[in-house]
Formats: sequence, structure tokens, C-alpha cells
Amino acid sequence: MKKIFSVLVIAFLINGCIVLKKDSIIKIEEPTVPLIATTWYLTNINNQPIEINSEKPIKLKLSIGNTFKGFGICNQIWGVCKVMNTQIEFSHISQTKMACEKMNIEKNLIDVLKQSKAYFISGNKLNLINSNTTILATFQAVDVIKK
Repeated sequence: MKKIFSVLVIAFLINGCIVLKKDSIIKIEEPTVPLIATTWYLTNINNQPIEINSEKPIKLKLSIGNTFKGFGICNQIWGVCKVMNTQIEFSHISQTKMACEKMNIEKNLIDVLKQSKAYFISGNKLNLINSNTTILATFQAVDVIKK
């Protein structure tokens, strides 16, 4: 597993591209925001686009001290997030238990966090990938969301 992620990092450093699947090459831009302390807004999960809702955006924020917090469709989420180089692991995920419409997106978000093994940032986009190097979710750093 560590070898795969090392190869991904080397490929990026050499030419700014990353191969995620056999036939899939993604051009990587220089990160414009840091992973930690940035609020990340969900824009795509399991190849399904998600519109950023200015009233209740689905978001994550990783903090120094290996923790994260966020908001799903109607529940707050939080837990432990360990980051080492390009590897990432979410664990001890908890959430409030309010019910609302579109709970499937929130459930998918929790599942994606549990499956995430690595990440890369391209420009202002955070991509979470699994052990098969499939992009599970894409988040975007947004300076200000107008209400």
C-alpha cells in the first residue's frame, strides 16, 4: 500500500500528473490551499455531483491534533483523522442523529470517509481516494459562501 502512494507522489512530482486507474490520467495543479484548517465543501461523491447549498453546505474541516469536524445534510459529524504524506485515515466517526431528507448523501459521506486511504489536492480541490486509487469524493475550498 505504501508503495502505491509513493509511486503516486513521485508521478506527481515528475510531471504534475497522476494515474488513478489504468486508463485514467488526471492533470494535477499546484495546491492553492492547505489540507489542514481549510473548510472543504463537498462537490462530488461516488461520481454524483453535489451542489453547494449556501444555507446548509456539506463540509469538512481537518484540524491540527488529528481531528475533523463537519456537517452532512442535517447532522454534525466529527472524529479522528490521521494524515501522513498522501495517506489519510478517518476513524471514530460520530454524528448527531437528526433525520431529514436526502439522508443517503450523509450516509454515503460517512462511508466514503471510512473507505478513504489517500488524498491529493489539485488547485483548491481535495480528492479522497480508496485503496484501489478510485476517487470517492471531491471537495472544494470556497472563500466565502454568500447567504
